[in-house]
Amino acid sequence: MAVKEPYENIYIGNFIYTLGYLSGIHNASSEEAGVHLIQQTPDDKKWSDLLTRWKGKYFFFEFKREEKGCQQELKKKYCKKTCKDNCEDHRSTYFSKINDEKYADMKGISDRSHFLGYGVRISEARTIKFIPYSSVSDSDKQSKEDVLPLSDLCKKIINSDIGVNEKEFYKYLNFLSKCVDESAEGASGFVVNINQNGNVHLVDIKDTKILANDLDKPDKTYPDPQPENARKKTKTHRLGF
Repeated sequence: MAVKEPYENIYIGNFIYTLGYLSGIHNASSEEAGVHLIQQTPDDKKWSDLLTRWKGKYFFFEFKREEKGCQQELKKKYCKKTCKDNCEDHRSTYFSKINDEKYADMKGISDRSHFLGYGVRISEARTIKFIPYSSVSDSDKQSKEDVLPLSDLCKKIINSDIGVNEKEFYKYLNFLSKCVDESAEGASGFVVNINQNGNVHLVDIKDTKILANDLDKPDKTYPDPQPENARKKTKTHRLGF
């Protein structure tokens, strides 16, 4: 009987642990640094309001159980539950646009901030490798040219070797949202932010389309927000690394 690959949430947990562990080593002398898993409650403000309070570098991550599942992204549809199985209206135009010279700026942002992680076996163990999302190909095996092992990617994040600022990130989210029809749902994944104090924020986003739309609306309650407001309005879990 074939052994099934772990589900994506196992790999997500390993990613969070590794990022937190390496961040703790890198920021050992900082009393402010920590890893915060942000969980939204009905009383919290919109995610867009929280994201506007964080500075530093931003990233968007998606995960697959195994490498051969990556190619599914090329054919992904963002249908609602009411759509029929043969619906063709809600396919993403992302991959037909991202390598077009017209969107060269989006490609630059994507390659520094949007990654797809997939599970791999190494002997009897399992780990995660990452590729830039824009490089996904229609094959069981992805190009190894831009592959980053888990620890290497986390080190690049912590050292600010990759990532984009908030303006670039919001611009990219808006691009993602416009790659699907207005009546479709948006992509889901993890938003990661690391600020100048070494704080890592991780947010599970269910629909980037809603987030992108909200970012266009000013926050009337806190027009000049402070970081303390964001922390008071969220549940955070500090990992003791």
